[in-house]
Amino acid sequence: MKPPHFDEGINGWFVDQMVKNGFYRYDPTNYHGPPHFYVLFVMETIFGRNIYALRIPVVALSILCVWLMLKFEPFVGKNISRLAAFAMAISPGFVFYGRYSIHEIWLQLFTMLFILGLIGLWRRGTTNYLWCLGMGMTGMILTKETYIIHVGCAVTALLV
Repeated sequence: MKPPHFDEGINGWFVDQMVKNGFYRYDPTNYHGPPHFYVLFVMETIFGRNIYALRIPVVALSILCVWLMLKFEPFVGKNISRLAAFAMAISPGFVFYGRYSIHEIWLQLFTMLFILGLIGLWRRGTTNYLWCLGMGMTGMILTKETYIIHVGCAVTALLV
């Protein structure tokens, strides 16, 4: 069992404040949006105030990110998408961040949706990819204010 990280303690404190106040009070100096805190609030309501309730959503999101990598198959091929999903699943960095309750995995998931939507609109132009783009962008904005860095990199990549 991995010991709790200090960010998990801070995120747990925000959830405790939600229990006390009834809602998440946004603080722009925190640079984090409310989705993670509301999901943690629901998990603690269901499973109680413990480290597992904080980590379950992020573990599930990590698995979802690996699955989402397979959705890039139409654009990069079956072997590459599977290899990328496998590399992601065993990546020390991804495994590290995917095992404790922080916002980065949410940003990863929404960034992948955003990029999948961009590529899909460019190559296929269907409304499904427009939905991916919209959900990815919305999720990124709601998760962390640093989303602008990812959007800037995607725009730069499109220009190149």
